[in-house]
Amino acid sequence: MAVMRANAISQMPVVGTDGALVGLLDEVDLLNHMLDGRQPSGDQKIESLVQNAKAVFPSEATLDEAMPSLTEGYALIVVESGRPVGILTKIDVLDYIAGKV
Repeated sequence: MAVMRANAISQMPVVGTDGALVGLLDEVDLLNHMLDGRQPSGDQKIESLVQNAKAVFPSEATLDEAMPSLTEGYALIVVESGRPVGILTKIDVLDYIAGKV
């Protein structure tokens, strides 16, 4: 949570020791976990909070290919050789479009 707060991000990819994508950690899942009365503790394994990444795209994917997943509300994890290199969100697309206007 501290990393997410410090970087003003609401979701982040989780990788294994080999650097391969394991899943996604999302602020909504963290909040739901806490609202259910389960405070994350220092000894709790992150894997219990990680969800499967629902939208994974290669870095060469087009915006047209990504938009259906974005409109469904998913944060897209961008991968190269199976390793996450970034996340694309709706706000990123809006910022991009606003910069072109």
